[in-house]
Amino acid sequence: MTDRDLPDLIDVRHSGALSRLYRLIAQRTSATALNTELAQALDVSQPTAASYRRLLERLYLTTELPGWTVGVSAKTAHRAKVHVTDTGLAAGVLSISAQRLAAAAIGGAFLESFVLAELTRQATTIDEALTFAHFRDRSGVEVDIIIERPDGRVVAIEAKSARSVNQRGASGLAFLRERLGDRFECGILFHTGSLTARLGERMWAVPVAALWDGFQGPSIRWAAADHEVSEGASGAHVDGQGHGAHPNRARHVRPRVGRPCRPPCV
Repeated sequence: MTDRDLPDLIDVRHSGALSRLYRLIAQRTSATALNTELAQALDVSQPTAASYRRLLERLYLTTELPGWTVGVSAKTAHRAKVHVTDTGLAAGVLSISAQRLAAAAIGGAFLESFVLAELTRQATTIDEALTFAHFRDRSGVEVDIIIERPDGRVVAIEAKSARSVNQRGASGLAFLRERLGDRFECGILFHTGSLTARLGERMWAVPVAALWDGFQGPSIRWAAADHEVSEGASGAHVDGQGHGAHPNRARHVRPRVGRPCRPPCV
């Protein structure tokens, strides 16, 4: 992408600034970004940074995920998170290899952006107006993605770049479950392992591959009722080797034979 490719969309007066802005956002994907910070980094005015930021959205190169405020916490943050919409393109622009993504902290940010892009894409295939946001309050509680249905029910999503996850990784989901009560439809913690397992009431650890692999119909229509839970060895932990657990009792989750494996909530 070069600035000279865009004469009909905007008056690009600062040579290279748009490309540099995309690189900056790619480096900070899934984080909040202030126009003051971006303007300073690009050596342009704040209005120019804001204008270029809007342009990247119009080109579907980035998307902004607003802060979700529903009276859950008096300390809710309102700032939007900025995500790249194509993590493959962003990795190429930044010259980040698959090995580095798997090992570096930026891999978690890229996974979050990837999950958001996939969910929003799949949301276009269903006849329901879903609202996407993120949740963060000033006490440090965060949830990567909030999906709100028209009737107010909520699905909360976390994305972890790890093959092993446990209930501590779902603390934000549990926070919203307790605050929202019946409005909390379910929480899903996507991870890079292979096991689907229950983490608690209405909370599941799910392989990120479930977004596209092996389901009939839109993956977004997962349902927890389609799983059986059997007792196993103790330990509240889920790992990439296929070991799952519930608090005080391990519970291995197996899809029922002959039925699509689809969790409950989205």
